[in-house]
Amino acid sequence: MFRLICLAWIAGIATLGIPMGWLERYYSLWWSLPCIICCVLLILLWRFDRTIQWRSLQRLAQFVCLSCTMFLAMSYADQRLSMRLADDVIERQTVEGIVYISQLSDGKLENWRQPAQLLIPEQNRSLKILLYPKRIYDAQGEVIGMSTDQMALGQFYQMTLDIKPPHGYVNHGGFDQEKWLLQQGIQGTATVLYSQPISASDVQAMGWYRFVVDQRGWLNDWRLQIEKLRLEFRQRLLHQSQDQNQTQSQSSNTDDSDIARHSQEQGLLLGLLTGDRSGIDQATTQRFQVLGISHLLAISGPHVLLLAAMLTWTVMKIIHLLMRVGRLEQLYLQIPRQLFYIPIFLSLVSFYVVFTGFEIPALRTWLIACIASICLWQRWQISSLSMLLLAAVMVLILDCFAILSAAFWLSFVASGILLLIYRQVQQHESHPEDTWVEHFKYACAVLWQTQWRVFVALLPIVLWQFQAVSLISPFVNLVAIPFLSLIIVPLNILAAFFWQVVPLIGESLAGLLWAMCEVLLSIFQYVIKLVEPVATALYLPNFLTGLSLLCISVAVAILMLPKGLIARYWALFFLIPLFFQQSMNSYLNVDILDVGQGQAIAIHTENHHLLLDTGMGAWQADQPTMGDRVIVPYLRDLGVRELDEILLSHLDLDHSGGTAAVVREIAVQQLRSNVQDDDITDFPNVPFVRCERGQSWQWDGILFDVLSPMQHDPIESANESSCVVLLTTKNATQTFKILMMGDAGWLTEYQLLRDYPELQVDVLVLGHHGSRHSSAYDFLKQLQPKLAVISVGIDNRYGHPTPETMARLAALHIPVIDTAQMGGIHIEQTQRDAPWTWQYRRAERKWLQPNNGLVLQRAGLD
Repeated sequence: MFRLICLAWIAGIATLGIPMGWLERYYSLWWSLPCIICCVLLILLWRFDRTIQWRSLQRLAQFVCLSCTMFLAMSYADQRLSMRLADDVIERQTVEGIVYISQLSDGKLENWRQPAQLLIPEQNRSLKILLYPKRIYDAQGEVIGMSTDQMALGQFYQMTLDIKPPHGYVNHGGFDQEKWLLQQGIQGTATVLYSQPISASDVQAMGWYRFVVDQRGWLNDWRLQIEKLRLEFRQRLLHQSQDQNQTQSQSSNTDDSDIARHSQEQGLLLGLLTGDRSGIDQATTQRFQVLGISHLLAISGPHVLLLAAMLTWTVMKIIHLLMRVGRLEQLYLQIPRQLFYIPIFLSLVSFYVVFTGFEIPALRTWLIACIASICLWQRWQISSLSMLLLAAVMVLILDCFAILSAAFWLSFVASGILLLIYRQVQQHESHPEDTWVEHFKYACAVLWQTQWRVFVALLPIVLWQFQAVSLISPFVNLVAIPFLSLIIVPLNILAAFFWQVVPLIGESLAGLLWAMCEVLLSIFQYVIKLVEPVATALYLPNFLTGLSLLCISVAVAILMLPKGLIARYWALFFLIPLFFQQSMNSYLNVDILDVGQGQAIAIHTENHHLLLDTGMGAWQADQPTMGDRVIVPYLRDLGVRELDEILLSHLDLDHSGGTAAVVREIAVQQLRSNVQDDDITDFPNVPFVRCERGQSWQWDGILFDVLSPMQHDPIESANESSCVVLLTTKNATQTFKILMMGDAGWLTEYQLLRDYPELQVDVLVLGHHGSRHSSAYDFLKQLQPKLAVISVGIDNRYGHPTPETMARLAALHIPVIDTAQMGGIHIEQTQRDAPWTWQYRRAERKWLQPNNGLVLQRAGLD
């Protein structure tokens, strides 16, 4: 029953953010009372052995207890979320404030970001924000510097900030930036416009004594010292090595690739020791991901236990040495040996958990160690699975937002599978009389069984969170896990211990051990580079829908259950829907994707898929485009492996920038645009068709018509020559039409009014992102759309949509929505004779919902 209660709590917390209006009327205490009453009743029935006589009452009490536990968790998570969202930044503004730096910065160069605590004196409020430097560009548009240097830990700064609400692109399949900020406790983001250091005494003199006290309290000061220690390791392993590399390159003909490799090995050592990944470049991260060993870059439970065990063993040997010389002889007579070392072991585990930044796997290990120690101290009996579930519940009580992290699911599910394997190993232990060869074979068999079972068990979670899976992962982990966990990590910990603790010779010993680790890592890197081509071929993207992943999860759960509970062949029945996911499409689905200041529209019929525009390109050569960040993950999430056509309305960067990424990852049958360009529209095996008025085709009963530009029309303006596409569905009772304007303005609108005087539409995707030179009053009046959609970026520098355009729409009483405020817009017609409906993606989670009443009023949702 205890395990079921824990699972009910986890299931309740997992609903975090799902809108449930009815739940908000009930407070957590209301659910706790019946839960407590039922728990007491169950204890009494068990205590007085009334289970058999009162079985019906027992079943009812168990049901009520589990239900109330889940509702209690749902209510608790909902209230915590409401409190967190109430403190978020709600509008963009320029503020002057006082910033305190208590954490290490993350990233480097253009990806640098700094968590900080911000005091806004004018508003008398304090926020946790994420600072970004302001980029400085040269005449060619290249980044030449940042507006601020790296900031000192423990330092106050007086800053002018451009502060913004948490905001990201909201589409199916893409990375949810706002969820990540929520999980990290970030209440807003800010760009540094101006900064200068200021002393704590000056801040107090300004009247903000309480802010200084809050940041300099004993607990925060202790955390600051830990962060400074982490900074020392970063400087020792990264900056010092970089200085040595620069000196070496100046004094010899050392190849630049060797220097880069050397710094990468130092970055790996830093990441494996402290969890600080600032020294690991994108290429190494991508290589580890393709090989399926990226989990080794995170601080895991074995790392924590290994450090604590090594240092506890050292303390134990020192005490034994003192006993031999006549000191502490009576220690074990006064305190049992196990109980004496438990506080030492827990202290070391606690230190390393804090040192690595409270990462979830490390926190899980700390909680399990505490629970096990308490049970050992009190001589209580508790199973390993119960300890794991209790640790998960405690993590979610301390921070319910941990449920949003992939690390939570991966960590606890993997631990559960390892416990299951350990149970089976205990049942089939090798015999002591076996030879060392047989012991070695048995150990290899257990290691292989562990790898493939963990791989299968985590497969749905990996596909769900990372949209791809490495089939070579179990084989690579057979080598990588023992090598890194049993060789590199212990040597890394010993080097850190010598450097920090041992006087005089500690630096030399640490340098020697780190140099040894570098050599071993260089060999390891060389080997995995040889394997990388094979791993790339076996790195499969996920094209499974949410329903398919759910079916796989159920099948995996059946396979992982102990023998005898349910027949294993039942797993096959849950895999059958995988073969029919493409045949379960609606009659028509249209998604206007949230791609910032750009446009991308995906149109799906029952058997065909078209992509109209591909969003913004990269602002620098090595940066991802909207094709990488939004469109490809979206298509994979829907299970779309092939596009029948990409239609580019025109070749402006905000409409065509993601084309190369989409063609690289998704099979494309044809590309159509208003003009051909060698750099944008020419791809091997993808035929090109020029977009012209009069072109028409039909897919599954849905008609596509190109209304503009005219054939052989000279291209005087890229915007006015945009491909304008009309989509039409017909049935016995009604006709549904969507008109997509690209960046067309008044001139094209005038031509459409002249040539199609009877044209009316249900949905209009406004031209040129709602600029004032498009969406003329007469054009809107004739079309009479029931819904106007604007694809636009938040706080864009063009001011789109302009007040003039919004005023025209308001005067004609046309509901209007935009992707900046509503996220991706989904328009659907489930069947040929069904009415069309629309939804916005931000309605799916509470932390995404717009808090601006004017936005909902314009959409007709107030």
